[in-house]
Amino acid sequence: MPIATNPPLTRPLYLLEASTFWMRWRGWKACSQGADFTTAVWLRPCRAVHMWGMQQALDICFLDEADHPLRFCPAVPIGGVRLCRRARSVLEAPVSYLSGPEQFAPWAAALRQLRQTGGGVWLDWV
Repeated sequence: MPIATNPPLTRPLYLLEASTFWMRWRGWKACSQGADFTTAVWLRPCRAVHMWGMQQALDICFLDEADHPLRFCPAVPIGGVRLCRRARSVLEAPVSYLSGPEQFAPWAAALRQLRQTGGGVWLDWV
């Protein structure tokens, strides 16, 4: 069941939970991106991300143990590294999908759903 939201974004987003070592290691690069949808990754546990080998910038959000945002890092460039020692997990999303706190409400709902079901969840932005 998609979670309806109203940000000015044009494509639905699939949020995938990456909770194993290999899924976290591969991160966003391992996710398929479609012409009619895009993908984001929830890395947990995680406190740091790197953009080595990436083809594009990403929005990054560090979360505490209750999935509350600690730090937003919009448009982290290729080759960039970000760290938050207090973080327990990280969201990696395409640029403009998670730039700041005003965009976090649909993500919070998706994280709650993922904690119950695991795997992935659709966020429908349109």
